[in-house]
Amino acid sequence: MYFYSYCPVCFQGRYLYYPLYRPEGLFPPVETTLFEQSLRASRELFNHGQTVVDDLAASETKMLNLMNAAQAGDDKKVDQIVQSTGVPVDVETTYTPTSVTFRLRNSTGGIARCCTLTINLVWTDY
Repeated sequence: MYFYSYCPVCFQGRYLYYPLYRPEGLFPPVETTLFEQSLRASRELFNHGQTVVDDLAASETKMLNLMNAAQAGDDKKVDQIVQSTGVPVDVETTYTPTSVTFRLRNSTGGIARCCTLTINLVWTDY
């Protein structure tokens, strides 16, 4: 059985791919318990992401404040606006003058950051 990986070194603008041989039985037996916990934690993240989006969409003032703070590079103001949405998980926010990205993370089964939801929103197309 062959799996393909890529070499992080770029050759003439393209990644180099090479096969990796994995003998049968190299992988551990499949156990769905942790995966099921991750799926449940992901559902929670979807709900929290929906809360962030709905809260911002419900207030034009909040949208304008977020966009202005992002364009001005005001980290504290951006974080304050995101925290005001009321989501109980940490939201890592990055932004540019033209967009904002929210990264919500959750833990489960003793594994920190098992699940990540990334939402990227733009307000200009250039």
